[in-house]
Formats: sequence, structure tokens, C-alpha cells
Amino acid sequence: TDLAISKLAQQRLKAWFDQPQHMLIDEESIKLSPSEVFAASEYQWVLDPIDGTAGYALGRQLYGISLGVCHRGKPILGAIYLPAQRLLVVADEVKAWRVDDPFTPQAQQEDLQCRVLDIHSQIFVESYFGTIRRWNETAPGKFWHNTPESAVQGFASALTGQAAGATLARIYSFWDVAAAAAIAQRAGYIIRSLVDARPLEVFGPTDFATNWKLAEPWLLCASENFSVLSAALKE
Repeated sequence: TDLAISKLAQQRLKAWFDQPQHMLIDEESIKLSPSEVFAASEYQWVLDPIDGTAGYALGRQLYGISLGVCHRGKPILGAIYLPAQRLLVVADEVKAWRVDDPFTPQAQQEDLQCRVLDIHSQIFVESYFGTIRRWNETAPGKFWHNTPESAVQGFASALTGQAAGATLARIYSFWDVAAAAAIAQRAGYIIRSLVDARPLEVFGPTDFATNWKLAEPWLLCASENFSVLSAALKE
């Protein structure tokens, strides 16, 4: 299924856009380095055909398709689709919105608005390969459990107001964050480095280590929550 989605995307891209100004960065087939891609293309289409492949293969619901478009490294368009949950989160250069049941006549669409949470009473819980990590455990109130099997699931939860933030850890790659970065900017969220708090506005070759993995961790959240979340994560 991964390969079939990738093949379809490549076919559509070649039919609709001039080559090589538009290049598809496909997790399943890309062989070029970040430096080679950014030097050779003006637009980078970043596709993860199935994020959460293991969950998909096992019949679980926590998987998604992520597609982002960057212009010279700047995220300008993003879409995250969760087929099993029938949820689409998308953004263009003007706004971001969510669509429930997007392929039905009764589809419900609403603009995405940044939802500021009380981080002291609504605690975000995230899992890494089955290990749950918490912070501020002594705080009263409700825990916001978010144990995604894929990055797309975590980003969709944060962007639709179900969680206070989603950590973009070192293990994450360009395919995990390109769509989320575009959506976050239009929805009023921020993506900032946990190293020096700089905002993520443009991807460049130096932002990646090997195999298109991010060279440092980033945090996606409402701007009001960044200081307390970043401090907690650093602890």
C-alpha cells in the first residue's frame, strides 16, 4: 500500500507540474541527500504514504497520510489525513481547517483556531514505543492522553485541540513534519527548536542529520505553552 500510494503521487506530480522544479520527496523511494534536493528543485513535495505502517498492517486506527509542500524549504501547504478516523486537516497559504468525513456530501468543515490550554490542569502525555513519559505529574486536573502510533496522529491531535503540544523528537524526519509545519503556521501554533527556541520557518540541508532525520528536537504547540512545555521536556 505504501508503494502504491507513492506511485500514484509520482504520476500525478509529473502530470500536473513542470519537472524538475517540482520534486517529490517520498519516504519510500528518495535516494538523494537534503543538499541535492534543495539545490535541484524549487518546490519540494514531501510525502509519507502511510505514517504508522505497522498499525495500519495490524488493522489499528492510528495511522495517516502526510503531504507537505515547501517552496525553497519554506512550508506553504500541508495536509494530514487519518482514513480510519475520517479526519482531514489541511492548510494553504491563507488558512487552516479540519474536515470531518471529507469524502461525503455531509462533510463538516471548520476553521482551525489555536486552542490555548491550561497546562497545569491539562497535561499532555506522549508515548515513545510503548513507554509513557509524563511531566508535572503532581498537578491537579485532567491528563490529556495522546499515545500516537504515528507522528501524523500526534500532530493531528495537537492541531485539532486535543493536546497541549506534540514533541518533534530527533527520530522524526522531514516526512513527519513538513505538513504539520505548514498547518501550524496557519492555525496560530508555533514550531520552535528545543535547543535555542528559534522558530521553524524554512527547512534547509543543515536541519537534517542522516536519512532526512531532523538534527535537533522541535516542539509544536500554542505559543503560550512553549515556555512551560520546553522547560518540562528539558528536565
